[in-house]
Amino acid sequence: MTGKTHLAVGTLISVSLTALSSFPIEPSHVLILIGGAAYGALLPDIDADYSIAKNKFLISSWIYRMLANLFNRNGRKTCFVHRGIMHSLFIPLLYYIGYYFAESIVIKHSLFGVVIGLLSHLALDLISSGEELFAPVSQKRFRLPFAVKTDGIMDHVLRYASFVGILYIATYIVLEDNPLQIISLIVS
Repeated sequence: MTGKTHLAVGTLISVSLTALSSFPIEPSHVLILIGGAAYGALLPDIDADYSIAKNKFLISSWIYRMLANLFNRNGRKTCFVHRGIMHSLFIPLLYYIGYYFAESIVIKHSLFGVVIGLLSHLALDLISSGEELFAPVSQKRFRLPFAVKTDGIMDHVLRYASFVGILYIATYIVLEDNPLQIISLIVS
């Protein structure tokens, strides 16, 4: 999947969860949660030279490179490869632990968003070329039996369907009414 598709799907999931939530959340906190989800949706690809995360998340990229250099000594292969540890369940677990122990509601919403984004990224990559879900414990690569080609037709369909979903749900949240009913009123 491309970074744009990961971003769109992660954002759609976070917006959907916010809309379906039964507990009240302040609008500014919704934006924090969505921002966290956008960050989390892109973060796993920080290990790839071409990625948005590596080129835009400079502090995170620097931390990742330092850790990779620390563990990749003597030329041996470790879990710091593309679709290695950053594509494992270990990373969302770390962020969830941070969420669990955070005392600030703003930090909680941000970290919960990151977990949503990370998990959406992992789910999407299971239908492309797979990933090491249990790194650093195991280097076994998991993938679903069907594949979606990165930047292929299905990648584009997922991206644009997510954009439509985001607009639909955002309209529903803002107008507190079904957008299709509003459109039918305008047309008639």
